[in-house]
Amino acid sequence: MGDHDLWNKHTNFENATKVPLIMVAPGISSGDADTFAEFVDIYPTLCDLAGINIPLNIDGKSLVQAMENKKSRLRDYAVSQYPRKLTKEEADRRGYESTTIMGYSLRTERYRYTMWVHDFTTRQLFSDRKICEEELYDYQKDPLETINVVAEESYFKIKKELKKMMIDFFSKQLDK
Repeated sequence: MGDHDLWNKHTNFENATKVPLIMVAPGISSGDADTFAEFVDIYPTLCDLAGINIPLNIDGKSLVQAMENKKSRLRDYAVSQYPRKLTKEEADRRGYESTTIMGYSLRTERYRYTMWVHDFTTRQLFSDRKICEEELYDYQKDPLETINVVAEESYFKIKKELKKMMIDFFSKQLDK
C-alpha cells in the first residue's frame, strides 16, 4: 500500500501482481517451486492432482511438475492485466472515445514490460497503433520499479524482445 502513490492493489506493478500461492498434495514434498505461475494455473493443477483430464481449451498449465521438481520452469514469464482510466482531456487529446485503456504486463525473471493499449482485446489481431504507452522496469537495478527505462537506448534490445513476447502471447490467444 502506498507504492507509486497508489493506495490500493489495483495496478500492474509487482506488489499488486505477486501473491502467495500455497498448494499441498499427498505424496508431494513441501518447498518453494522456482517457476512463474498464474491464477489460470490453479484449475488445471487441481484437475491433474485429481486425475481428471485437463480441458484443452483453457489458458493455464498444471503446476504439478513444478510441485514435484522444485527447480523445473514451466514458463519463462507471467502475464497480468489491469485497466486504467485516462482523464477526459487525455482521451480527447489522443482522439479516444473511451477513457479506459488496458495494461498488459509481462514479467520475466529480471524485467517487467507493460504495454498500455486502447480499443484492443487479446481476441483481436494486434496492431502497434493500439499502443498508448509502454513501461519497462529492470529489477536488478531498480527493484522498486521507480525508473521506467523503456526509452533508454541501452534497453532498446530488451524492449524489442519483450514486446515480441507480448505480441506472441496475444497471437496465441486468437487460437483459443
